[in-house]
Amino acid sequence: MRILIAEDDKISRDLLRLILASEQRHTLLEASDGEEALRMLRDPASGRIDLCILDIMMPRMDGLSLVEQMRQVEALKSMRVILCTALSDRAKVQRAVQLGVLHYIVKPYVRNLILEKTRMVESELAAEESLESQNAVCERLGIDSETCNRLFRDFLDELRPWVAYARTCDYARDHEELAITVNGFRGTALTLGAAGLARALGDIEPFLSTPPDDKAREAVSLGFNAIETEVKMILGLAKERLRQEA
Repeated sequence: MRILIAEDDKISRDLLRLILASEQRHTLLEASDGEEALRMLRDPASGRIDLCILDIMMPRMDGLSLVEQMRQVEALKSMRVILCTALSDRAKVQRAVQLGVLHYIVKPYVRNLILEKTRMVESELAAEESLESQNAVCERLGIDSETCNRLFRDFLDELRPWVAYARTCDYARDHEELAITVNGFRGTALTLGAAGLARALGDIEPFLSTPPDDKAREAVSLGFNAIETEVKMILGLAKERLRQEA
């Protein structure tokens, strides 16, 4: 990911940079206050930025004020934000939630917690990339957003208990029935624009075409884990969209 760190304290900023750089897969940009961060976000020369890690307390423009400014710019409206704070201020947290901020890092910094938060954002972005926009699905199917939401909800309400049931099945006996059901779910996922979920379903389908051996059983079990992960990411993304619309 391309991550912008906005933190006025140089030592804290350096620590965040060192922790994130340890994963060796992020491009890191730095700003010393909210105003500088906003200039960088608006400057095309900064390139695409996937995530902002912002200190709440900064001079000239604090973290919450920066997020408020971002939400007024179409290109920055849905950008992921992690807020860093040493405060337990309910009013600030409540305002941050209203602005669509879902993740926090509480000082003092802990390496594993910082990396956990950034990985969560990576998962959310992956889910978003594997999920067609609702407007595109509605246009393709000729339906309104309310109908689209209902169909998706009904689909997930059917899929989730089925996965729990399928885990308890006798694969040697039930593999054909399971393969047929997986194929149907995969088609529905594609129709509703959930390409990532469709891929996860498609990954286990070949292992159910014949009575599975031990290796195939393990692959199916891992496949069900991937399906459940996709469903959780989709549900998380749906909740975030509802917050942004509210």
